[in-house]
Amino acid sequence: AELLTALTGFSVSEGDALNASVSTQRWTPNGTPDIAIRIGRLLAFVEVKDEAEPGVGQLEKYREELDSADADEVRLVLLSRHRTAAYDQPDCCDSRIRWSDLGRQLRESLE
Repeated sequence: AELLTALTGFSVSEGDALNASVSTQRWTPNGTPDIAIRIGRLLAFVEVKDEAEPGVGQLEKYREELDSADADEVRLVLLSRHRTAAYDQPDCCDSRIRWSDLGRQLRESLE
């Protein structure tokens, strides 16, 4: 539950976490986000970047897909190794997480 909360920004209970579904490279008419996480009526897309920036319009297309999804609440998350130019675009996504920060949160949850 802690990892799902850290990654998506949703408040996820242990019970909700047991029923979560995670898919990778899920095709949509607006592109193929790296990770899709559905927790009941909540949906998050996670785009993972290493050395590259998101493609032109890529995150906007994922936002369109999320906005038309059958979900009560949606989130678009950018998970990157390094800070990217997208970090400075206020409307690019709902949250930006660096790999090192997620790793730290994972380690802390195991203590």
